[in-house]
Amino acid sequence: MIPISFGEHSIESQSWETESEMTSFLKKCDAGSILLGQDAQQYIDYFSITVHFTHTGARFGVGIISEGHGLTPQVLLDSQRQLLIIGLNHQVVGIDMTKREASFQIDLGLGALFFQFIPIAELQTILVLHEIGIVAISEDGKPLWEYSSADIIEDWKVKNGKISLKLMDAQPIELDLKQI
Repeated sequence: MIPISFGEHSIESQSWETESEMTSFLKKCDAGSILLGQDAQQYIDYFSITVHFTHTGARFGVGIISEGHGLTPQVLLDSQRQLLIIGLNHQVVGIDMTKREASFQIDLGLGALFFQFIPIAELQTILVLHEIGIVAISEDGKPLWEYSSADIIEDWKVKNGKISLKLMDAQPIELDLKQI
């Protein structure tokens, strides 16, 4: 575990062997906790993110149940908004650290396994890449637009305000992010 600075706080992430180990840890978080991924079709991997509040010394825990698929959940930090944005399984969840609760949740759909966040600073947008498409959200989690493919996305590249998608069985797609 390597602590990462997050505004006035620091965070750590950890993986767990079992759900009971993770939930036991979350119960010890004196600033509360939240558990994500309980709707997973299968419980394979377990992770936690601990936020250490510098001014009080308290700890807030986020437990994550992952369906596996070889991908670990990803976290995007927005210290200005005191927001943790977490991508896991088939969803994206924003956690407001001032209220210590989920401020938004975006369901990507059943065939839409979360891949990666791509922040686009000049557009104040976050691209959420998933197995069969993209959801663009504002920096505070409001959905802006969506692109769905009939094929699986194998690779992507953002350059000069455009995103290129390499698809498994179809021709590559290029989207102009400023025109959408």
